[in-house]
Amino acid sequence: MAWCRAVAVVAVALTAATLFNANVYGDKFRHRPFVLALVQSSAMPSPDLWPELFLYGDEPAYVRDGLRVLVDSLNSEAQLTLFGKLLACNVLHDVLQQRHCVSHSPLFGRALPDAQAPLIVVGLPRTGTTFLHGLLSQDEATWRTPRFHEYMSACPRPNPPHERGPIERLTVWIQDLKATAMRFVNPRMAAFHHIDAHMPEEDVMPLGHVMVSSLFSTVFHVPSYAAWVLANAPASAPGKASVDYLSRYLAYLAYDERPFLIKTPHHLLLLELLAERFPRARFVWMHRDPLVAMASVASGTVSLAGVGSNALRHPGFVKQVANHTVAFWAEALHVAVRARSRLAARVVDVRFEALRKDPLAVAEHIYKALGLSLSPQARAKMDAYAHDNAQYKKHGKHVYSLADVGLDSAAVREAFAFYDLNGTVR
Repeated sequence: MAWCRAVAVVAVALTAATLFNANVYGDKFRHRPFVLALVQSSAMPSPDLWPELFLYGDEPAYVRDGLRVLVDSLNSEAQLTLFGKLLACNVLHDVLQQRHCVSHSPLFGRALPDAQAPLIVVGLPRTGTTFLHGLLSQDEATWRTPRFHEYMSACPRPNPPHERGPIERLTVWIQDLKATAMRFVNPRMAAFHHIDAHMPEEDVMPLGHVMVSSLFSTVFHVPSYAAWVLANAPASAPGKASVDYLSRYLAYLAYDERPFLIKTPHHLLLLELLAERFPRARFVWMHRDPLVAMASVASGTVSLAGVGSNALRHPGFVKQVANHTVAFWAEALHVAVRARSRLAARVVDVRFEALRKDPLAVAEHIYKALGLSLSPQARAKMDAYAHDNAQYKKHGKHVYSLADVGLDSAAVREAFAFYDLNGTVR
């Protein structure tokens, strides 16, 4: 009964958001791919997803290529339930709808000016990047930090909070409903990665618009697609195009002249490209023992993938998902470590333990390295954020171990043997 209620809540939230957005955008056919995919998934006993259902016809070749690899992987590897197919349809519809709408806006096109070059938080998942991102975002006088609702519903372009009208406030509420539905379906998600409409969000969302993103391999077990991302993100044409799209997307979101504050572990794959695209960008790199980080991220990935797949009831499949997760992030980190030597003094290193022990001291350290001063107002807001979001206090404890997901500590250590917790090669 609880599962039926969960499906109903999510279906209502997703459908309401889709149809509402379609009406706001003024395109009565924009929800067509989602509706067709939903009908297809409901009518067939074991349907395959079709890439053509999600395309608008104006996508670059690399977007179509990435979509086809992803859909093939969803069909052949993810072992989706009917609910999983509904979830996949919604995710694919959302990201491609956003790309189509944003890229056709008259406000979209210019690249982000050098003066607004971002501060980019990077590091393996579960190393404190989300906490640090949220902490620094409290200094709103210094940083423009995109929020969940802005990444999920960016068309029409979001206005500053004090300029939002009734329709835009309703859009934010719809996105909060979707976030609530996600937490309802997977209660463990809050402890792993809490989301709500007003929180800072990761750049995997806009990178998902162009199909070069670890978003999909975090939510679904799609190893073939993840391998495509590893092969195409670091230096090839799709990777360069995704960074160019991100630059234009941030410029599109800019309603003032503040530099952006952005983050996602996926940027490990794009470190060199980001440094080239934003010559004045700086990086904050979070470090934590990979053995601990991977136990946490593998557990969280298994939990997320389990929302749409019954296969995770089988220990062998759980181990497969966990091993793939470790391999993916080991390669991503290796790419970043190789690129780091060319970034010189543009990187500020922070250890997870230091951030948890004294968040304000870490913020002061970062600002000093950037040549900035931390205002009393920003310090007070950061202190309140650190207190409210102290580990395990607000969203519960994410309980995990390597053994729970079938991982061997020696094998994980070996996968990260090149890394010395300071971002350099041993």
